[in-house]
Amino acid sequence: MNIPGYKKRFSVEFYNTDFRSELKLSALFGMLQETAGPASEALGFGFSRMRERFNAAWILTRVRADVARPAAWGEEIVIETWNRNHSRTMFERDFIVWGADGERLASAVSKWVVLNVDTRTMLSADDFGFNEKDIDLPRAIDCKLGRLRAPDALTDVYRRAVAYSDVDVNGHVNNARYVDLAMDSLPLEYHAENIVKSIEISYVSEARAGDTLTLRSASSEDAPGVIYIEGVNGDAVVFRAQLTTAAR
Repeated sequence: MNIPGYKKRFSVEFYNTDFRSELKLSALFGMLQETAGPASEALGFGFSRMRERFNAAWILTRVRADVARPAAWGEEIVIETWNRNHSRTMFERDFIVWGADGERLASAVSKWVVLNVDTRTMLSADDFGFNEKDIDLPRAIDCKLGRLRAPDALTDVYRRAVAYSDVDVNGHVNNARYVDLAMDSLPLEYHAENIVKSIEISYVSEARAGDTLTLRSASSEDAPGVIYIEGVNGDAVVFRAQLTTAAR
């Protein structure tokens, strides 16, 4: 696929891999973020300009990633990204992860908003002059990012205080850290025997240092391998995630 977007190359380093020497899902999310940043910079709407001129930041609200095969330690990958449709306050960005031989390793679709970092109010495209034309291509994943609905019965899995390593430059838990929280809710033995083929996350509210998140989950009775996970801060839902897993 010849995409008029932005490409960034990565090496899968040891510190980005899990106990199977495979790229951690959270590390992949971090790489997607690291690709979206300079892609926005190339359009003239990068971190520095948004912060300095508009006191604003790009905030990920929803994302789905489908994994054909996790990259392995030592592999070289290329992440390709392009902006998709945007409304007044919602902006879409797609990604494809390529292996060195052109193999499509993963695909992702995402939705973003722009927030004033002090008031936490949304900016519209007109507020910061975003008039980029949408790229008329099929989505990286042919899907709609809808609302994830919690099952009736959820089981508390663990509690975790938000700490230094969780918080990013925007002052809240980074989107990739929620992937680690979701993955940590499953036993290591489950990860040894299964692989995550798809993950969808909805970021509902912010968590900050000092908050305590309770992780709870439920497995689908109708769809084997589908697991719902959410994190709550008191009575407030912080994120919802749905994993689709399969036996290795």
